[in-house]
Amino acid sequence: MRNLNALQHPHQSPQPARFVVTIADHQEEVRACQRLRYDIFTGEMQAQLNTPLEGHDIDHFDDFCDHLYVRDIETNSIIATTRMLTNQAAAKAGSYYSETEFDIKNIISAPSRYMEIGRTCVHPRYRRGVGLQYLWQGVATVMTMRRIQYLFGCVSIPHLQDGAYISGIMRHIRKNHYAPGYLRVTPRTPVAMQTVDDSVPVVMPPLLRTYLNMGALACGEPCLDEAFRVADIFILVDRQKMNKSYDRHFLRGQ
Repeated sequence: MRNLNALQHPHQSPQPARFVVTIADHQEEVRACQRLRYDIFTGEMQAQLNTPLEGHDIDHFDDFCDHLYVRDIETNSIIATTRMLTNQAAAKAGSYYSETEFDIKNIISAPSRYMEIGRTCVHPRYRRGVGLQYLWQGVATVMTMRRIQYLFGCVSIPHLQDGAYISGIMRHIRKNHYAPGYLRVTPRTPVAMQTVDDSVPVVMPPLLRTYLNMGALACGEPCLDEAFRVADIFILVDRQKMNKSYDRHFLRGQ
């Protein structure tokens, strides 16, 4: 199961691939993912991380997650990563990570197969499509293999530098991608919204745009994450309602 490339494209003849999608099988691989996270979160977002190992983004939930990553074979470097936490693993961890920021009982109260995704990041050189594309192919493959019904997590938006930015994003989301009341979550630290001009276009961050294009719903107002200097939006993807074009794109051959 660990190498997901063959599972994504089972009908293609074997050929060398530059990018390999893998679930970390050894601590060394997990540490490499944590180093990439640290570099991006502290370098680009100026996050203030409380980590037990210098140069690595590590928290309580890492030991309970599967760590999915994309490796560039030409450079032998990890260029994208995310972590996945299932129902059973969350029970062992004591909660989902999202529960540290939101009251999500409306989401997880119904019995189903859930998987939380988080700490997603892509190296800057690979953000023009390829890094996120391979990462999402891996996530979609895992969802199918494990028969996951609902995917959810927190998408981080730069906030502290420009409060109008997140306000504009939420204005767009409320009009187009807001969850119904019975699927709403409550942020533990709400973000103060600003009045924004409706005529000003909103530029969505790539990760959030990908989620929304997949058919994801934003399940409420954002939560302020002071350590990461961001506003987090809780999103939910119903596997059965996933946008069909994305379904075919990420699950071709399944």
